[in-house]
Amino acid sequence: PESLTRDGRPGLHELYALTEERFVYLDAHRLAVIDAEAGRVVGARVLDETVERVSWTFSADRGGRFVGFARSDQQVCVWDLDLDRVDCTPGVEGLVSPGGRSVFVSDDDGGFVRLDLSNARRHELGEAPTGQGLTLAAISPSERRIVATHGSPSWPHGGPRGRVWLLDAATGAPVRTLENTVLPRNPFRPQGGTWVTWKDGSLELRDTLTGALRRREPLPEEPHRMYWSADGQSVIAYHYVSGRARATRLDATTGETRGEVP
Repeated sequence: PESLTRDGRPGLHELYALTEERFVYLDAHRLAVIDAEAGRVVGARVLDETVERVSWTFSADRGGRFVGFARSDQQVCVWDLDLDRVDCTPGVEGLVSPGGRSVFVSDDDGGFVRLDLSNARRHELGEAPTGQGLTLAAISPSERRIVATHGSPSWPHGGPRGRVWLLDAATGAPVRTLENTVLPRNPFRPQGGTWVTWKDGSLELRDTLTGALRRREPLPEEPHRMYWSADGQSVIAYHYVSGRARATRLDATTGETRGEVP
């Protein structure tokens, strides 16, 4: 949007979806949340370039009121759009819970905490499984589970091809550890019950609470991107075959391929 360019000149910028209704606009100088349907800026702030170099990792509650982001000075911040207030706490990664009640934060030393957004109460959840800082990739819709890994959760560029942890959100304890696994950016089914991973040439559908494998479906190529359909009935996998982009639809219950998406 022209209103977000600097000195009237458009520059480098990026857009990130928060919810179906809202997305984030980010450049070197501004962070803004935009209403997708109305096309208007809901909230915006100018960044202090000395400390607020913001990462691409954003999270929000289902209503899009609370926006979580990480800063380069090892601060995890939550922006309350209703109050236009930003509160920060030490940490390197953070995720706002879907219900907007908490923010989960990890740090370089392997600490793992939950902060209540209503009263800023801090709940220590113990050490990360490796004793090192983890990337918190996503929270389940029920807020009972978190998936975490090392490095960026973006699939596949820069994404992890190694261990992925399913964690108990109440205690921080690992429920299941997956080896040699690739994790998409948004693995959980919107309606809950299932999450998705990629391993050894196959898309895997797993139980949200236990991490147990439900279905495995081979694909001809590793997906470039993966998304859940809005109704949670399908998984859409984008990949390249012989240099041509293809989108394959898979049944979220059976894992079976249901043809290509036009």
